[in-house]
Amino acid sequence: MNKQDGVAHLGASAKYEQYTWQEEIAHATTHGLGILLSVLGGVWLCVMAGNLRQTIGFTIYGLSSTLLYLASTLYHGLPHPNLKGLLRRLDHSAIYLLIAGSSTPFLLTLRQGWLPLLFMWGLAVAGIAFKLLVRNPHRYERISLAGYLAMGWVGALAAWQAIVMLSTSALVLLVCGGLLYTFGVFFYNWVSLRYHHAIWHLFVLSGSICHYFAIMSLAR
Repeated sequence: MNKQDGVAHLGASAKYEQYTWQEEIAHATTHGLGILLSVLGGVWLCVMAGNLRQTIGFTIYGLSSTLLYLASTLYHGLPHPNLKGLLRRLDHSAIYLLIAGSSTPFLLTLRQGWLPLLFMWGLAVAGIAFKLLVRNPHRYERISLAGYLAMGWVGALAAWQAIVMLSTSALVLLVCGGLLYTFGVFFYNWVSLRYHHAIWHLFVLSGSICHYFAIMSLAR
């Protein structure tokens, strides 16, 4: 396979849902806001970091969140049909980055957190490789969706020792964020509902905000 064939494989082979231009504006706007919040929030976390581990964890988290929202905004905001397949793959790959990135600040607070940290990032790399290399990944959409949710809750279990030391308010925010991601899937799958994907985006953005403030509680 030459380089051009490889690009064609990544781009043209991915099936994607057709949205109206009004819906795509809503999709790009909601996650465009996510880019702004991720950049500003990530910088603020790094300013508040109390040690090197926190700085590393917050930086990774901020970058992963920014990349997720950037990939999503580009996918929905760029109308070029030949790019849609590739951008969709990048969009879905970035979900693995955010899941692993969100668990990183918690795992870095633990003395023995390196093993579960490597495990989470190993899952992320495997998921990204699957999204980028497998032909017609849309055929495995439901499996991928279940994988995102499972990986997110596995991350919570992996970081449990750090999570139980959170304040009550931070713990509530963390759980609410996970539930928002989980329940938002209902709208993601409700394809007959107009703007269903924009509603899903709002659930994702709300979940991210909850997790951001839970992670902020680690800074001291």
